[in-house]
Amino acid sequence: MFRAMQHANAGRWAEADADADAAVGLAPDYVRAHSIKGALLLMQGRFDETIQVFNRVVELDPAFAEGYYNRGASYSEMGQHEAAIADYTRDV
Repeated sequence: MFRAMQHANAGRWAEADADADAAVGLAPDYVRAHSIKGALLLMQGRFDETIQVFNRVVELDPAFAEGYYNRGASYSEMGQHEAAIADYTRDV
């Protein structure tokens, strides 16, 4: 997961995505692995995919506030402000 973020910081998106996918594959129920994957997608502007990943994040851990925040950021970038506000103001 950390190597994925290092790749992302260097603009090596293919490597970042591959490392994030590997982390999710190794630990499919680990919420942070999915969260890293979603963060990478968000950084790349791949908002539809980001929402799908963060849907999985909050399904795995409904109290994981970061999942709602990042899904809200994706909705906001897509102009879906009501959905963004719902995620930003969710009580977890």
